[in-house]
Amino acid sequence: MNNKILIFWSFILLLSMITIAAAPASTELARLEIKNRTHLPVHIAMRKASYFYYLTVEPYQTKVFTVERETYLHTTWACEQETTGTIDVESNLRLVFTSCYYKLSPNAGTPTMEKIHLNDSPFGTQWRYQNFNVIPILRFFLFF
Repeated sequence: MNNKILIFWSFILLLSMITIAAAPASTELARLEIKNRTHLPVHIAMRKASYFYYLTVEPYQTKVFTVERETYLHTTWACEQETTGTIDVESNLRLVFTSCYYKLSPNAGTPTMEKIHLNDSPFGTQWRYQNFNVIPILRFFLFF
């Protein structure tokens, strides 16, 4: 009788540990890290239905923000330029704004880190941070 009770409680304990380990992390918040490697401030306004965020990062600084997990419409001001588009913050995300002096971003980054340079719009690709601007060279070929 004692062995049956021990086996029963061991089975219940094992089953509860497996259930807890398999449960997804269901949090409503995501970590958004913005690294500003420019010599000017970076400002991002993100909006979606009932959420609005205005994020500012000073030159050569890094800031971490906690935001609701959503896909937002954004307006970004960096390197004395303004752009609009979408930003997908369904999971943790790191945005790195590269120097204003480069013509193009050094590389796109990893899936959870994107290097943003407002001169090279991700036209035609599905980046997590997407501009709605069209590269001037592509505008010539697309509309003429």
